[in-house]
Amino acid sequence: MQIKPSKCRTFGFSKGKYRKVDILIYDQTILNVEDAPSKFLGMELILTQTFKEKYQIAAKALQEIIQPLDGFPLPNRDKVHIYQGFTIPKLRWILLVQDVLPTALRRITCQIEAYVKRW
Repeated sequence: MQIKPSKCRTFGFSKGKYRKVDILIYDQTILNVEDAPSKFLGMELILTQTFKEKYQIAAKALQEIIQPLDGFPLPNRDKVHIYQGFTIPKLRWILLVQDVLPTALRRITCQIEAYVKRW
């Protein structure tokens, strides 16, 4: 196995507080999470994101998932079945990673409910 410093990020934690850490591997400095965004299981993580930006990312991801599903020429019960089996777990992952506020979560829930009620 070989380490690729360009794909690595550092995150220092000391006495309960975040701090920058410099690590060298193969004479290359590993970038800090704060300085360069990274992807974690397909979701981009940026340490300095505001809650509004996190909501926008989650809302955009929701639309990318649910709008095509709404446009499929399937019976409505099949759309609900796909929503239950695929969309809910995918949205759980997005909301887990993005850490959305409860008020923003209610807005997302209302958008989802509108689609499900239509089906």
